[in-house]
Amino acid sequence: LLLGESSKAVEAFAETSLESFGVTNLAALQATGVFANLGKAMKLSEADSASMATTLTGLAGDLSSLHDVDVETALTALRAGLIGEAEPLRKFGIFLDAATLKTKALQMGLIKNTKEALTPGIKSQAAYAFILQESTAAMGDFTRTADSATNATKTLAGEWEQLQVKIGTAILPFYTAMINHLVDVILPAVNEFWDDPTWTRGAKTASEAAQ
Repeated sequence: LLLGESSKAVEAFAETSLESFGVTNLAALQATGVFANLGKAMKLSEADSASMATTLTGLAGDLSSLHDVDVETALTALRAGLIGEAEPLRKFGIFLDAATLKTKALQMGLIKNTKEALTPGIKSQAAYAFILQESTAAMGDFTRTADSATNATKTLAGEWEQLQVKIGTAILPFYTAMINHLVDVILPAVNEFWDDPTWTRGAKTASEAAQ
């Protein structure tokens, strides 16, 4: 993440995102990266971009828990909302439209009157604020219902996924070394053996003798 010192806060968030929001470490890092880039496009500071990224990623986990959908569906809806696509958010009870965004932007002091046009950055800032306002009921839902069958299963599946990543990372150097040895040593030796004219003549002679 290109967030300077704020990257540390994002990484710390990702370390506990599974237990707190049901979002795996890898999914959290990917999602926060996308949201942070949107934050930069909105002209937010690195710290504010990081804060928005972790807040929305955690909210995705809570929306997933409350509405019983997968985390990626919630993340996709939140990303869409930030760039002005309102439809995906409707399934979560968040209804964005042009009038709502203008009203929110006016309340935030981003525009002086409702006749003023909204820039993409202002639209995104207003959308972010409105999404948080309309999602208060969802916030913290994963933690509150962590013992439910759905969330317990989600946590277990996430832990298994993270373990697979760790195992894969651990054995990758050995696997790479094995492949390199196969390509650099074993295959050339086999090719040399089959291409050896002495062996080929000997094999042919033995075959003729057998006949």
